[in-house]
Amino acid sequence: MYKVFLVEDEIIIREAIRDNIDWGSHGFIFAGEAPDGELAVPLIEDIKPDILITDIKMPFVNGLELSRIVKKSMPWIKIIILSGHDEFEYTKEAISINVNEYLLKPISSSDLLNALKKVVTQIEYEKNQRENYQVINSRLKDSMQMMKEKFLNDLATGVVPYTEALEKAEYFGLNIISRYYAVILIALENNQCQAEERDYFEYLKAESIINEVVENNDDVLKFKVNLKKIVLI
Repeated sequence: MYKVFLVEDEIIIREAIRDNIDWGSHGFIFAGEAPDGELAVPLIEDIKPDILITDIKMPFVNGLELSRIVKKSMPWIKIIILSGHDEFEYTKEAISINVNEYLLKPISSSDLLNALKKVVTQIEYEKNQRENYQVINSRLKDSMQMMKEKFLNDLATGVVPYTEALEKAEYFGLNIISRYYAVILIALENNQCQAEERDYFEYLKAESIINEVVENNDDVLKFKVNLKKIVLI
């Protein structure tokens, strides 16, 4: 369900829009209303709607000024402008503010619903893009971590030539140059009396403690040899 907020100074039009649409059956929640932009701003900040429907000509703060304020502080909100003026300057300014839909009065319920559905399509598209980005970003991080772990394993076993080691360390953002090195091998012993699930839980607890130490010490490198052996350099 998407929250809709309405700003319209003409009470007859505002009530007609509010009362003549079955919001719930179309996947919307009518979240609030205001008679002008000045009164709308604090309500919008509190309610945080998904979609703002606003008249363009209102006292105090008009629809374009309101849209500019909303887009600056809450850029995710989609905006539908209602206007009785088919003027190029209004349209041009609305485009510059990144208004999503521009409807000319008089409008019918079907006109407004069509505009709302277009906006929902944009919201869903952007949501899918964000989710795809997060999945890709997560996979890249996992891949980078695996590559870094392999590099540190190879480095510790001496199979990486010196020059290549320096280049790869720089690529991974690691500082491996030092006058001396202290190496710690941490092995979590398997307690045969414990269930396998609990044993793994204990390993995760131990690794979490080790990670805290590493995160607070920039000169410590960590990698896993296998599931239950961790190396600190």
